[in-house]
Amino acid sequence: MSGVDPYKPPVSQDQAPSGAGRSPVITLSCIVILFSCVVGLLGHASGTGSSEGAPRWHGPYDVVYLIALAACAVGLWFRKPAAFFTLAIISLVDVVVEILVLGEVDPFSIGVAVVMIWFLWGRLRRKS
Repeated sequence: MSGVDPYKPPVSQDQAPSGAGRSPVITLSCIVILFSCVVGLLGHASGTGSSEGAPRWHGPYDVVYLIALAACAVGLWFRKPAAFFTLAIISLVDVVVEILVLGEVDPFSIGVAVVMIWFLWGRLRRKS
C-alpha cells in the first residue's frame, strides 16, 4: 500500500484551510483587538464609555473607531495588506484625537500602538 488513504480525497491548494500558515502573532493580535472592541462597545452601551469632559461628538466617534478597528482585525485575520494600513491610519488618528482633543497623553497607548504596528508590519511583509 502506498500510504495514501483511499477514502480521503486529496486536498488541493485551493481547498486548503484558510488558517494554514497564519502566524500566531497575527492570530493573537486579532483576538486582542476584537476583545478590546467588544469591551469598548459594551462600555458605550452601558453609558460608561465616554471620557468625562469630552466633546459630544467623541462618543459617536469612539463607536465608529471601535467598529473600524474590528473590521481591521478581521482584515488582518484574512491577511489583507489594506487592513494593516487602515489599522495604522486609524490608530494614529485616535492617538492624535486623544492628545489634541482630550488632552490625554498616554505613553502606554502610544507604545502599544507602535509596537503592534511594528510587529504586524514585519509579519505581513514576510508573508508577501
